[in-house]
Amino acid sequence: MKFLNILFVLVMAATAIGFIGREDYTYIYNILIIGIVYFSILYMEFKLHFKIKNYIKILLIITFILHTTFGQYINLYQKNNWFDKGLHLFGIFAFSLLFYATITALINVNTNSKIYTFIVVSSIGITAGVYFELLEFALDISTGSKHQHGLIDTNLDIIFNMIGAYLAGVWVVYSRNSLQNKM
Repeated sequence: MKFLNILFVLVMAATAIGFIGREDYTYIYNILIIGIVYFSILYMEFKLHFKIKNYIKILLIITFILHTTFGQYINLYQKNNWFDKGLHLFGIFAFSLLFYATITALINVNTNSKIYTFIVVSSIGITAGVYFELLEFALDISTGSKHQHGLIDTNLDIIFNMIGAYLAGVWVVYSRNSLQNKM
């Protein structure tokens, strides 16, 4: 995992240098915030004495790189509307797994009910998707950015967020005990 963390830092740094070369400094803050979020997750893991599975961290790294390098730097958000929808699905899938793994590690939830587990994971993912949409809205209002392109775009984002959350629920139900290990 150390190699992937180094690779993540290198890709994000190269993307930041690319933005600096274009004199497009607005995305540098985005890269810094993503780095802080990712390394805060690693710190929380260490500090609270639990371990999130590496595949979840890999999904997060992929999500962050797809967003910054491919979506923003290569500009796939503008070139291909379905890239955004696919990233909503994939990103909420990853974050649903992360949040559920973190919550279950911290409060030691132990249930054998597949329906309950599916509902909890899906609800966590749908809630995360709503917060991401509200964040996009807040950024558009406060900075004049164009993350949301009207009601249809927002509704499609929500639908793809829900699909990602449901897929995460199915994943957790059918891969029990695959989210975290105690340290």
